[in-house]
Amino acid sequence: EPQALLDDLLAQARDDLAREGIAESEMVLTPLIDARYRGQAYELTIPLTDAITAAFHAAHERTYGHALVGREVELVNLRVQATGVVEKPTFSAERVEDSDGSSGLIGRKGELALYERERLTPGAQFEGAALIFQLDSTVYIPEGWSAAVDGYRNLVLTAEGKEIF
Repeated sequence: EPQALLDDLLAQARDDLAREGIAESEMVLTPLIDARYRGQAYELTIPLTDAITAAFHAAHERTYGHALVGREVELVNLRVQATGVVEKPTFSAERVEDSDGSSGLIGRKGELALYERERLTPGAQFEGAALIFQLDSTVYIPEGWSAAVDGYRNLVLTAEGKEIF
């Protein structure tokens, strides 16, 4: 039964948010459905309402510029969007001390300098060609480019005087 399935999804969403430390009063749970015209291979996600068919036709009109009002609407998925309302964190810049980036230098391969991102401190500045390794990615700094770490530990790349984040 659809209502039992929705109730289960809502309960799971509440439990998941509670495990993340979100109070019940700070939870926003939005039931959604994926719907399409019968025979289509793509769906639109819309809020679950009492007037699903009308809501789908309106969403299709907004998205594609037309609605097929006489065509049957098919419900494909039921989902719940669970949001925890939290206070926006405040960040403050770390102290920036000029350095050549040697704290993060782990070696060289020919002309290519190799850096460990985690060990680059705010204020580190160096020229490419270089590779910067971090847990989720590797950044290549071409020759003629420079890199700097700002007070928020962002890596700021500069080429021909233009900053590229």
